[in-house]
Amino acid sequence: MIEQIEGIELTNLERVLNEYCMDFKARYTESLEKSGRKATGNLINSVDLKVSSMGTDITVTLNVADYYYYVENGRNAGKWPPRDKIEEWVRVKNIEPYTDSSGRLPTQKQLAYLIQRKIGTQGFQGTHDLQNTSETMEQLYIQRFENAIQQDFNIYEEKILDSVVKNLQ
Repeated sequence: MIEQIEGIELTNLERVLNEYCMDFKARYTESLEKSGRKATGNLINSVDLKVSSMGTDITVTLNVADYYYYVENGRNAGKWPPRDKIEEWVRVKNIEPYTDSSGRLPTQKQLAYLIQRKIGTQGFQGTHDLQNTSETMEQLYIQRFENAIQQDFNIYEEKILDSVVKNLQ
């Protein structure tokens, strides 16, 4: 949140923040796709960034499906994921089971159980797509944020100087 300064309008900063949000969303969703994290598309479709302002208070909010946490950070062994979510994932990805060493072919439900068990016992690594996108965006936008703030302060300074000059006349 930006410290409140009476009378200043942060239109340049708000404009750059809106550009940042659009760019962030595009890069994050692209990163998720490259990581192979597009099964149902629910996570990618849920990504939404918004800028809201009230006076000089500006907030950027990221909304994303709750399970992003596991995609981002992975899952430690010891806790099994929900079976219904694994079954849905198997169905959406159209994963075909193959025969085991005994020649048995598991059903999709059995396959979901095997995947659930493996995740529960071995866990899995996260993608860190959100963290990586955030770090990249910070590098790309920090100077743009500084410039926008400087422009907004210059406009404010001109308004103050104009007011002082008018009061002196």
